[in-house]
Amino acid sequence: MLYCFVFFEERGRYWQARAQQDAQFRTQLDDYERQKAANIQRNQELAERYNELLADEQYKSANCRLCPHCQRVVQHLGGCDLMVCGQNYHGGDEQSGCGKGFRFSQALPYVSATNGGPQQVSNHVPEPEQQKLVVHHDIQCDTCHDQVQGIRFDCVHCASLIFCEKCEQRSTLEHSNEIRNQK
Repeated sequence: MLYCFVFFEERGRYWQARAQQDAQFRTQLDDYERQKAANIQRNQELAERYNELLADEQYKSANCRLCPHCQRVVQHLGGCDLMVCGQNYHGGDEQSGCGKGFRFSQALPYVSATNGGPQQVSNHVPEPEQQKLVVHHDIQCDTCHDQVQGIRFDCVHCASLIFCEKCEQRSTLEHSNEIRNQK
């Protein structure tokens, strides 16, 4: 009867330790999934911003020129071909620019400054460590006949009887009843 008490006490400690390991792993997995989702969201936002940049650059390439004096981007909104960098030709609507005059048709065309493509943001998030199982090579479970992985359970009464972690609970109870019936 002492065997049963020790057996159940050890089993209780095992399940407590296993539950603690599982809780830690769940926490790591939740953190990983949360950070992964944040990276995906950030990359989607960056892709949208990059597409907006491409559209702006295409528009400027089609409609804008460079001031021959300061290389500032200027757009011809209408009227004659004469331009003043940073303001309307006839005054007003002042913006930043050098203030020098030039002919829009003779200015160099704007060339898009976009690079090869958006760079994906990757905050390296290490995947949670997989719980490693001990593999008992050349030792088979006497119930399922698979190679024993994880905790190996040996019967204290029958030296040759071995159970794997999956079969232990059911098989141990059945085997304990068999031993009791033999006595």
